[in-house]
Amino acid sequence: IYVIKDGDIVAQRATGDEQPFRERAPKHRFLVFDQVYPPGLTEVYIRASTPDPMVLPIFFGNTESSSARDIFNGYSYGIFYGILIAMLLYNLSIFLSIRQPRYFYYVLYLSMFLFMNISYTGHGYAMIWSDSVWAQRWLNPISITLAAMTGIIFAFSFLNIRNLFPRLFFYTSVFCAIFCSVQLAFIALGMQAISVAASIAFVAFFSVFTFYCAIISFHSGHRDAIYYLVATIATLIGTGITALTVWGTIPYTTLTYRAAEIAISLDALLLSMALSEQIRRAQRDKLLAQQQARMDMLTKLYNRRAFDEICTPIWSNALRHKHKLCII
Repeated sequence: IYVIKDGDIVAQRATGDEQPFRERAPKHRFLVFDQVYPPGLTEVYIRASTPDPMVLPIFFGNTESSSARDIFNGYSYGIFYGILIAMLLYNLSIFLSIRQPRYFYYVLYLSMFLFMNISYTGHGYAMIWSDSVWAQRWLNPISITLAAMTGIIFAFSFLNIRNLFPRLFFYTSVFCAIFCSVQLAFIALGMQAISVAASIAFVAFFSVFTFYCAIISFHSGHRDAIYYLVATIATLIGTGITALTVWGTIPYTTLTYRAAEIAISLDALLLSMALSEQIRRAQRDKLLAQQQARMDMLTKLYNRRAFDEICTPIWSNALRHKHKLCII
């Protein structure tokens, strides 16, 4: 940034992710400059360069307006992260109780999405890897790739793709393995711009592809796929709005830029509801199976198994207390 007054450069500052976070002044996750402008005409020139997709909203204001913006961002991100962490811990507790892989995959997906978000919003650089310029440079494409990859893994588990469409499962697994290898090559060769572009394209592919998988799974009789379809529609709309904002197709606002986060929050709630419904249905099916196992299907009378279950405690109680017992 160059501040020019009466043809002279009165201030010249540089900041960005190419230097450790501790060297920023002030230390803010955004690129902030504290500058006093004297009365009269002042020219401000800003030069920005990045291999990543760039959204560069510029705000001029005083301390009060900046503080108000920070408070809003703090509370809104707190709510967003709170929802994700709550859903993450809830599904983790279910997985630890019943050990079904799909709950672990969902926890993994939510964790990677959370990791991706704190990476590209700057929270990670401000609070976690503040001294690592390499991490700030490469964790964006890495986290985006991991979020999409774990999302596909969860979608395939939730939609039962492996059993319903084994060939689709196989070819998708091969494609994902090749893509990960290519991303590792980009990192090794230092091709950051291409790596970022590839990861964003992969996320776009993931959103559309899993929506297609939900449709064919639903048509194959997998009734829980309807939950995934609704959640995926919300995600497609939200990520589409955010992408159009980043590309400059629609005007930048806080709401349009963070539409993907709102959609993912809805996605997390809907899919957690779907997973809970699967548990309830499994419990009902288990109870029904237990009832049918104790009953003769023709006469609807209890069978020998039910007789043993019912009479064993009665017989044991009679022996223990030396009661007389009559069985008819």
